[in-house]
Amino acid sequence: MKLTGRNHVHTKLNNKIVILQTLLRHGAMSRQDIAELTKLTPATITNLTAELIAEQLLVECGSVVPAKQRAGRRSVELDVQTNSMYVAGVHVRQDRWEAAIVNIKGEVISSRQWPLDGLNWTQLIPEIIQELKGFFHENKQYVVYAVGIGSFGLIRHVTGKVLQPNMGAVPELPLVEELERHLKLPVYIDNNVRAMAQAESLYGQGKIAENFLFVYIGWGIGAGLVLHHELYRSGATGAGELGHMTLFPDGEPCWCGNRGCLEMYASDAVLVKRLKLSGTDDLLKLARDGNTMARAALEEAGVGIGVALASYNNIFQIERVIIGGVLALEDLPLVHRVREEIQSRSFLARLHPVEVTVSSLGPNIGTIGAASLAVDMHFLTLKD
Repeated sequence: MKLTGRNHVHTKLNNKIVILQTLLRHGAMSRQDIAELTKLTPATITNLTAELIAEQLLVECGSVVPAKQRAGRRSVELDVQTNSMYVAGVHVRQDRWEAAIVNIKGEVISSRQWPLDGLNWTQLIPEIIQELKGFFHENKQYVVYAVGIGSFGLIRHVTGKVLQPNMGAVPELPLVEELERHLKLPVYIDNNVRAMAQAESLYGQGKIAENFLFVYIGWGIGAGLVLHHELYRSGATGAGELGHMTLFPDGEPCWCGNRGCLEMYASDAVLVKRLKLSGTDDLLKLARDGNTMARAALEEAGVGIGVALASYNNIFQIERVIIGGVLALEDLPLVHRVREEIQSRSFLARLHPVEVTVSSLGPNIGTIGAASLAVDMHFLTLKD
């Protein structure tokens, strides 16, 4: 047990953060409801919310009739001031990178995207710096407080470095240090799928769920685990490489050095290649039009992902799985097969069924995820 004392100033700041997190996750509510959820005294809530209103972080948004009618005047609801603060989210994918200005509630205000065109990290960093400066100037009416970056690959979150030399990067590339030096803003980085899991926890299907696993099915397959509303990170890489669970011990060779990885059978890239299509959009259209081969490919992918998640559930016993990605739609067979495989193959799921839902954050989940890193680290994390 870590025994660390906190002075009055730290306690006050921590309680303000708890109030902001509560309103972001649960929406507008009365001071009394905030006190009940946070276990803070009504007097503390009254004092701290008054300060947060003065700081223009909270706003009173009308009266509410309580479920149990009380004597006296109606309660006044409080909410996070939607446009009180802005951050930038940068999402680096295998095919392009994209940026967005996002408010504290996770709403995209403005966005742009650029092709990678075979750039390596050494070439991409100056491009990101130059394009972001121009993007910020075009949107100068929004004051950006911090930048979050979600990137594919192995990222050392604590030190802000690219760990694996993907895209031609030297090992331990000091990405955050370089960007902060030029942008003159705090910069935070993590793997893009863990960033998406953070966004789900703050703004999406995981807002109320205390524990859940987020799975992203894209050009690769990744996962982010949230435990007690906290994004789980382990070791140098932060964990979450679901796509590299072995599905077939003697299967297809994977770029990671292993064979038979899930990613080699169920990712967008593999399905598109197998069906000889030009991209995921073509696969989506074919599947929605009822094409037998496209729908069969999605079913097969769903089986593979479900098998992996059934084993995962037998280890961690997760209560909810949230699936994101272009093909993660309820009108397609992939999610349905994932749901069926988990329930039928995991004996713990038969005891306690796992809720499998689709992300509500849509196609902007990458930039919202990156932005949520900045919101969490810059506004919702108590600094030592």
